[in-house]
Parts: sequence; structure tokens; C-alpha cells
Amino acid sequence: MASFVLAAATHTALWWTVTGQMMTGWPGFVAQAEHQGWTISSEAPYRAGWPLAATLRIPHLIATRQLGETRFVGTLDRVDVTIHPTDAHALLIVPEGNSTVQLGGATSISLRATSAALRAPLEGQQAMLLTVRDLVAGEAARIRLQRIDLQVLPDAAAGAATGVAVSPALPPPFDGLANLAGRVILTPPFPPAPTPGASARMWQQAAGRAAIPELHLDWGPLQVEGSLSGQLDPRLQPEVEGRLRAQGAMEVLDAASRAGAIQPGPASAARAVLGLLSMASRGAPVVLPVTLRDNTLTIAQFALARVPLLNWDAP
Repeated sequence: MASFVLAAATHTALWWTVTGQMMTGWPGFVAQAEHQGWTISSEAPYRAGWPLAATLRIPHLIATRQLGETRFVGTLDRVDVTIHPTDAHALLIVPEGNSTVQLGGATSISLRATSAALRAPLEGQQAMLLTVRDLVAGEAARIRLQRIDLQVLPDAAAGAATGVAVSPALPPPFDGLANLAGRVILTPPFPPAPTPGASARMWQQAAGRAAIPELHLDWGPLQVEGSLSGQLDPRLQPEVEGRLRAQGAMEVLDAASRAGAIQPGPASAARAVLGLLSMASRGAPVVLPVTLRDNTLTIAQFALARVPLLNWDAP
């Protein structure tokens, strides 16, 4: 009995010490975030989680930041920052209740999720792990994702999005759910800067390159695997090249033509090119060289579409 009481007292003292350190560190975190351009407000944090974990509970957290002409506003009913005894080298950050993110400017986008959790390592080079469930982006026109899983290091990221649906629904055969997975490596990592445009300029001047060594897409009849690499040109526009192996590419072309995304003349030429590639592949997935240069997307040496100019600091 005495040993049980001693263990309980030790556990309680440790919980009190750790949560006290978390409460003491919260003002410093806020000051550091505000130095980076954020505005943070909340009700007074308090201890929680006993006896299973050490938790700092932050009620009614609002985080805002101006990025160029775009304003980011995150509103969270409550955020729990937790250290579990079984995972003492990481923080588990979980928003609870209603959570929304608003990206405002000339165009406003609302993001809502049923649940989310971020595991942030306290030391070393371990990846941050983010899981989001039932994410909805937009209002009248919406994108819903059943689940997102991300692993993020300073110079690399891997992720998967499952159960992706668009509303209003796209025409058949692309009115079902899509699954997307891939891995991105940035060399060097994107540098911090006051605005996204300044960060992009610094990365471009450092000869930055992005590689996607693995890409997988499963959407209706379309199945795509491949790899891409790219950089930013002097205008900070993306330049991309790579190879994709696609099954169901003809169905995509037919759907895009029916929707009016491709004019009849270019669509006929693209069908001819795909037909030749399909004959050469003898039923195997078609290998498609892909390039994006001067805002023109070229697939199998066919200029498929013009890509809008990327304005890093515009909403």
C-alpha cells in the first residue's frame, strides 16, 4: 500500500512539474510566433490530462497572419498540447470542438475538419506527423478529403490523401472518390521570409530544386504512377519535367473534351498521339513525358494547356 501511495505521489508531482513547465513556456511561444508575424490570442491556458498525460489546454485560440494580400485566420474552440508518458519525446497537438481556417483576400476559402492531430518531436531530426480527418475546403464548390496523412522534415515531405471528392460532382467517370499519395524533397529547404514571394525568390536564387520521386493517383478509370522534378524560373514560375505511367488516359481526354476544357481540334490531335502510344505499349500503362515550361503544360510533346501565372503574394 505504501509503495502504491509513493508511486501515485511521484506521478502526480511529475505531472505537476511538466504541466508547469508547459504553462511557463506558453508566453515564450506566443512571443516567438508574434516575432514571426503572427497574432495569437486565447483565454488563459490551464493544466489538464491527469493522470494519463500532461496536457496544457488552451481555450478559444485565434491565430492570424497577413501574408501579402492574403489574411490567414485560424479559430479553434480548444487546443490540447500533450506529452504522453509512452511518447515523452514529442508533443501531441490536438484541436477540439469547432475548428476553422479562413484564407481571406479577394477570394476567401474556408477549411473545416472533424479531427486533426499533429505530433511534433521535441528533439532530433524526426518527422512531424499530421493526420486530418474529414477535411472540407470551400462552401458552394467544395473539396472533401476523408483523410490526410503527412510526414514533414525540414527538407522533405511525404503524404497521402484518401477519399477525395469534389462537389458539385464532376461528370462520369470521375464522379467517384480519388486517392493520391506522393513524396516531395526540397533541396535546399524553403527559407523563412516575411512573405511567400520573398521566400520563393530566395529559394530560386539558391538554385533550389524540388523532386517528387514517387507519385500515385487512383481516380475512376485513371491510374497514374511516376516521378517529377522541378525548379522556379527567374519569374518564379514553376518548371517541371518527368515521366508518368498512366492507365485510362484516353478516358480523361474524352471527359475533358466533353466538359469543354479542351477544344475539338487539340482533342483530336491528343487522341491520335495517345492512340500511337497505346499501340506501342501493347496494353501496358502508357508512358507520358511531362513538361511544364513558360506556363505551358506539355504531355507526350503535345501542348495540352496553359497554366495561369503563379502570383506568390496574391490571394
